[in-house]
Amino acid sequence: MPKTAPSVDIDHAEYAWLWEPSSPWTDEQVRLFSNLPLDIVRLVFERAMEDRPRPLHLLRVSRQVCHWLEPLVYEYITLSSERQLDKFYRTFRKRRHSPTKNITFFQRYVRTFFVCAGYPRAEKLIAIVKDLTGLRSLACWDPNWGGTVVSMVLYSSPATCEGADLFPYKLLRRISFSASLLAGLGITFTHRAFRDLTHMDIYFHPAADWESLKPLPNLTHLSLDLVTELPTPSSGELSYWFSRILDACAPTVKVVIFGVVNETNADFDLVDSEGDYLLPGWPPADPGSSALGTEGWAAWVTSESKCPSDVDLDVLHPIAQLAFGRFDPRAVPGSVTNSLPPNQLYRDLLVYFVWPDNGLDWDGTADWHRDSWTVAEDIIEKRKGLTYTKLVSQMS
Repeated sequence: MPKTAPSVDIDHAEYAWLWEPSSPWTDEQVRLFSNLPLDIVRLVFERAMEDRPRPLHLLRVSRQVCHWLEPLVYEYITLSSERQLDKFYRTFRKRRHSPTKNITFFQRYVRTFFVCAGYPRAEKLIAIVKDLTGLRSLACWDPNWGGTVVSMVLYSSPATCEGADLFPYKLLRRISFSASLLAGLGITFTHRAFRDLTHMDIYFHPAADWESLKPLPNLTHLSLDLVTELPTPSSGELSYWFSRILDACAPTVKVVIFGVVNETNADFDLVDSEGDYLLPGWPPADPGSSALGTEGWAAWVTSESKCPSDVDLDVLHPIAQLAFGRFDPRAVPGSVTNSLPPNQLYRDLLVYFVWPDNGLDWDGTADWHRDSWTVAEDIIEKRKGLTYTKLVSQMS
């Protein structure tokens, strides 16, 4: 069974086909392996596909093994370059027009489609996504070509016939896109495409109808990138949008992440709700060990005179209030940069959206990766009972 078979008609978009020669098996190894029950043999190959990098050469072992493993290869599709998109598109068309291949393969097995491919031809993406009606997750943030793809999904449902649900993407549970699309099309979150969603990752746009989030019955996780549209918001703007969007979230929503921290406002731990620097400020200058014995500034900042226990959290910067759960216990701030000062007071209370690690949120094969939702849920639990004094003392 394990002897290398002739090359089969396979392609893959995420990994280049670099077939590495494998060591030949001995006759005894072949005999022992061939005597295993078929379900055990299949399990061995499926577990082997969990290795990184993926051992794609296993698909050449035999047609039976290829039949087992191909669905795993195509379950999570990430296209991060136009070259990958072109290659996948060729494979897609080849299979669709093959007299011997199952044309429903991609419909049945592709669960996640994540595109960040620069400036691809929109018609290729439309042709692909139009066929992927079994999708669970779709990510196309770009407001131009990505918007074209999401628009196709939104308009894919013809007029209902006697109450029948004709929306083709009935398994779709997560979507990632730019809200500018909704504003431009005059569509709200009451559209059928959003009804069954549990997770949404959205590039914020102020003209979207955020109040229409309220009726969504299944939404549990919401993430919004505010930085792209509001790179330098005032404290008042942040408070307004935090409150408005959180008020629009139904009680069924468990987590709301606001991607709001970047290099320009990374010092929000130093300022208050009006944008003025806090007194005594953080971090204070180190007075030196000569003045404080051997303990240095750590002992100084945790003294009662410098870190009072009655700090009014409402005077803190809106992002700091968000980090404490003051706006809503479900809300967590996120950062699009990990270049924060090492003593940034709230750095461990942030969800980080930094490429390329953030892209693993859509890769179900990355078992070691903790996605943003898991991190946010951990932060919500960790900060229960947290006070300003405790937070400062943890930095010492």
